[in-house]
Amino acid sequence: TTEKLLSEDEVVDLVLALPITQRANKQINEATKGQKGVSVMVEPEETIEHGQKYYVVRIGYNGNERYETYHLLYVNKQDKNDIFVVDPVEATIIPLAQWEQEK
Repeated sequence: TTEKLLSEDEVVDLVLALPITQRANKQINEATKGQKGVSVMVEPEETIEHGQKYYVVRIGYNGNERYETYHLLYVNKQDKNDIFVVDPVEATIIPLAQWEQEK
């Protein structure tokens, strides 16, 4: 059987629609007076957690000098509803739904 994996484009579209990304976009838009918006970047390498393959996706601001990551997500290549967010403060990886409830 061939497994249907999400393409990078599908992952970008999915992540752009997430509330976490919308909030980052709003912050960046306000900070740049409407000049810039959020940037979503899919890392070239995948990561494996619990035997599942994930895209590593950065949500942030693509500035002139550097890329500023606001959030780091793991998106399951086979299940678009299986998304984790890396919490840099706690150094944990938690389900996005749980993170959203805590924010």
